Amino acid sequence: MTSKSTKSKKSSKSSKSGAKKEEKKTEDDAKQPTEEGKSQHGDASRTDREGAAASEKGAGGVLENPGAEPVIKEKGWFTKQNVQNFLHYFIGEKAKAEKLTLVIGHAYQKFLEGLEKPMKLNEMRNMKEPNYSKLREVLRDPRLYGDPIMRAFAEKSELVGVPNNTYHMVHEGFWDLYCKKPATPDLTAKKLEGWINRIMLKAPVHAPPE
Repeated sequence: MTSKSTKSKKSSKSSKSGAKKEEKKTEDDAKQPTEEGKSQHGDASRTDREGAAASEKGAGGVLENPGAEPVIKEKGWFTKQNVQNFLHYFIGEKAKAEKLTLVIGHAYQKFLEGLEKPMKLNEMRNMKEPNYSKLREVLRDPRLYGDPIMRAFAEKSELVGVPNNTYHMVHEGFWDLYCKKPATPDLTAKKLEGWINRIMLKAPVHAPPE
């Protein structure tokens, strides 16, 4: 009786121990997909973030919409108002050349000529929407520049030590003045009439490829 009883107790303990191990294994198996799920979710989130960042740029890190208005940060003296006041003063009074010559793209000239009330090169008037925004998109897009050197500078200004923010501040400021839409209260469209006459825009000699 004692021997059988002892065996019975050992068998019972072994059975319970096996049941506990099996139960723990089942719990571990149940947790594993959860951990994998977390890992997959993390990978998916990271992919989404990388995809969102990549969607803003095309090949070579170039923005897919070069004609979009850039975000310009102002700091200290470096504000739109001060920069535009300086551009107005320097070109209007300090530039040694009688006229500042800029080579503009054929797209700019074509846009002016295609308006309901066409304009010629070196002619500018207060332009209403949506024409004004469309014109600025043309002026912002480096691919439509008439001067290849200026295009390279616009796309890679950082390589010569000029931050993109600085480039955009000056470039946008110049065209704000030329289009008679100054960001400074010190200047008005009327005051800019004579200033615009100090600038000579020229189209490239060769026509763009069809």
